[in-house]
Amino acid sequence: MGYAEVLATFARRRKQSLLSKREYGQLRQRFRDDWMFELAEVELTAPVLLFVPNLVTEHPLKASDAIHLASALWLSDTLRLGVNFGPANRSLTFVCSDKRLKNAASSEGLEVVDPEDQS
Repeated sequence: MGYAEVLATFARRRKQSLLSKREYGQLRQRFRDDWMFELAEVELTAPVLLFVPNLVTEHPLKASDAIHLASALWLSDTLRLGVNFGPANRSLTFVCSDKRLKNAASSEGLEVVDPEDQS
């Protein structure tokens, strides 16, 4: 879902004339390259789902947003501990545009970037 959400954000900004055709093409290509070579895929497993009950209790999240955030929190913990992804203490940036999800992610201690705010 994250892949589609980011591409939809770029397309929306292009349709709103907030991005030139060239900028739009460059962003799409950079994102596709990052997706293929830099971003970590998180499988929806029991350890990820363990984050969900607290997230939906503490924050007004939709189910899909709770899963996105749970995945990021699990990955953040995994990176901090250096499990499965190389050296310890690597950082994670959570990217989203939804206000409730941004607030929840920030409240949970994640660095948050909103691509809608990027110029």
